[in-house]
Amino acid sequence: MKLAFRNTIFGVLALSRFFNSFGAAIFNLVFIIYASTLPQANYFVGIANLILLVPTFFTVFVGIVADKTPKKFRNLIFCGFVQAILFSSIAFLLHFPILFAFSSLCLINIISDIISDYAGGLRMPLQQRYVKQGDLMEAYSFSQFLTYASSILGQAFGLFLLTLAGNHYELVAAINALFFLFSSLSLFFIKKDVSDIDRSAISSVEKKSLIITFKQLYQNLRLIFEQQENSHFTAVMASILIINGLGGALGSIYNIFLLNNPFPFLTYSQSLFMVQLVLVLGVIISSLLPNDYFSKKSLNFLLTTSTFSIFLVGLMNLFGFSLFGLVFLSFTMYISGKITPKIGSLLMSNLPEEVLAQTSNFISLLFTMSVPLGVMIFSSLAIFNLSLTWICFVLFAFLAFYLSKKQKRENVSESF
Repeated sequence: MKLAFRNTIFGVLALSRFFNSFGAAIFNLVFIIYASTLPQANYFVGIANLILLVPTFFTVFVGIVADKTPKKFRNLIFCGFVQAILFSSIAFLLHFPILFAFSSLCLINIISDIISDYAGGLRMPLQQRYVKQGDLMEAYSFSQFLTYASSILGQAFGLFLLTLAGNHYELVAAINALFFLFSSLSLFFIKKDVSDIDRSAISSVEKKSLIITFKQLYQNLRLIFEQQENSHFTAVMASILIINGLGGALGSIYNIFLLNNPFPFLTYSQSLFMVQLVLVLGVIISSLLPNDYFSKKSLNFLLTTSTFSIFLVGLMNLFGFSLFGLVFLSFTMYISGKITPKIGSLLMSNLPEEVLAQTSNFISLLFTMSVPLGVMIFSSLAIFNLSLTWICFVLFAFLAFYLSKKQKRENVSESF
């Protein structure tokens, strides 16, 4: 957090990111609530849930476009204005018939989330240029904190606004537009300081097929991980994918597990809230401590520690020690909060700005894809048999632990 005050450019970029993420979070929850008020609510809520996932599938293409954008700062300012206009139009669109209004909201939500993703890609080279390499871990940790904080606060604020306005969606959309506007207006404070990046010439990039582009992105990642971390890239990626899948599935497992096994002295709803609190607070606290003991450890060490910890989460729940499982879960989330900034700083330290956004978005896509798969597998198992669910969870966690230990011999000194 101190970096945001020491480095004015980073501080303003962080503030702009917060306003943008906060604005996006406000309407994501309100959008679901709006869908639930329509006739055949299950149908519309189901579509709304799917709509929120659509931008994920475009993330690599958005990253490629962001990398090829010549005037990054000017376009970053432009993004917020476009989003403000989009959400200002909602007040007009809601007066149309239900199907047309809902379809329009779906389209606006998709476009706005893609623009936010594009803005993130434009912001990365700015951060790379104006943040010292030694401060990158702290910068990424603080950015991660802002992402989580804006998501929680934005949804809570959106719900508060909706209640206060008596389900007046037009008013919520108008206030939502203001935050996107603030996101752009705040950038004018550093416009003169970053004007050189828009004057920089962007080297011409030859057109390549999608398959070649993905191969090059994969090679970029492999080279960085094997050179900087002395690790087997495939094993590391597989371990992270499994962790993400298990982490994404935990919420779904607990939803069913806690029905008959709530935490001592707590109701089902209170137990669910406790799990969500642990999941979020672990990452937030981790993000606010970017220079602690674990922040200085290698990615291999963090992966080994987190996989062993999540293994213990499953083991404790399997044998009925759910409170101990919650303790290990909080530690797992704390360590997980170090992994994303560590990967981000590795990419930013070793990649040119011409491929920075697309490579970052490519790795985000890889990690995100494992989450719905984990949710689907473990949700189905939990309905059938909870003991079998935790057994499979423990086995997958042990596999991730084994893969995280599979590294080059030069790096064994940091392992357990």
